[in-house]
Amino acid sequence: MPNQDEVQPVAAWLALARVSEWWPHFANLESAPSPALAEFSVSEQERLRGITAPRRRAQFIVGRLLLRRLLRQLLTPTRTFSVSASDQGPPRLEDQDHDAPELHLALSHSGDWVCAAVAPLALGLDLEATEDRSRARDWPALATMAASPTERRALAALHSPAEQGAGFLRLWTLKEAWFKQQARALDLAVLPRLHTAPANDAAAFNAWVWQTEHCTLALSWSSTLSSTPLPVHWVQSYPVGSGHGPAPTDASGPLGTTAPLHTLAHAKPRPWHVGLPPSA
Repeated sequence: MPNQDEVQPVAAWLALARVSEWWPHFANLESAPSPALAEFSVSEQERLRGITAPRRRAQFIVGRLLLRRLLRQLLTPTRTFSVSASDQGPPRLEDQDHDAPELHLALSHSGDWVCAAVAPLALGLDLEATEDRSRARDWPALATMAASPTERRALAALHSPAEQGAGFLRLWTLKEAWFKQQARALDLAVLPRLHTAPANDAAAFNAWVWQTEHCTLALSWSSTLSSTPLPVHWVQSYPVGSGHGPAPTDASGPLGTTAPLHTLAHAKPRPWHVGLPPSA
């Protein structure tokens, strides 16, 4: 994996973890996790102290550890770094090297899953766990709120509630990722005007979407900053204390999809375009 002192291609580096696989290694917040948590910045420590729900604490810790795993792969071995945390906006890498491309960080979590991403351009990342959405849902009603007329017709044409659910999660994650990439708050008035469509032309798409029985993940970027499909590289995410090292996975090229442990990282991403019509 390149480091920040080298000339880097424009690419995104991702790591995925299942919280339940990591949490046994540091479930006792007073003892076992202290070496890892000691690396957290002051703002991260303050943010963590304000989180009381056990699951959310676990998601926060695992997400921050994933970011550090990616940054250690991308930065020079001797480089120290600090990551900020705030209630609004994505995490940020502090004290960046001004002679190198700025690295942008992204995190998303849902249920038992957490995903982290790092890239030299602004990203939008959204993850939705399918197992958290297993109860019956009124997909047409949800689509009325979030989907464009064209998207609603496409969802209605699907044959089963399961297919409709998968289709809705796909368009929802794509739209949330777009808002995040744009640094905009989710706007219910804009949601149905924001259109998603599968893209066949490599120059016409600005998002990848991965989908399995476990979860749906969307990654969005600015097509004005990257005129070619954004390559994605998955990095192994072994739990802290498991005895495994953070070896990178070779996933070069725009359809790089190989990664250990989880089926989502093995799934072939589908190219999509997300955007508002010119008049919006």
